[in-house]
Amino acid sequence: MENSLRPLVLASDVELAGIAANSSGYCLDNTLDPSKMKGKIVLCLRGQGGRVIKGLEAQRAGAIGFILGNNKAYANDVPSDPNFIPATTVTYENTLKLIQYIHSTPNPMAQLLPGRTVLDAKPAPSMAIF
Repeated sequence: MENSLRPLVLASDVELAGIAANSSGYCLDNTLDPSKMKGKIVLCLRGQGGRVIKGLEAQRAGAIGFILGNNKAYANDVPSDPNFIPATTVTYENTLKLIQYIHSTPNPMAQLLPGRTVLDAKPAPSMAIF
């Protein structure tokens, strides 16, 4: 992905008509509307469905990037999954901030940049969940 801002959407706002309320926002198979996804970065909620499947659904629908937003149960867990489009996972706190941002502006934008190593970071990085 080139280093430029792209439209950011919440999965529940770009789903196909008729998606059940209890599966809304989770990027389950065949739930995202390709006519609303092309060239965008999508925020999918963690919970129902597999994490990698969510990224595949985002890719199928035409997203150029995928953000997995943790729910309260997973809080600060940041898994490392193989994705086929640029992707990242954010903490529950940052998920709430992203949702608020998306709903606060008519044209929310985001970009996904390559990861980088930060030495001597304080506080130190967290321990892996496993």
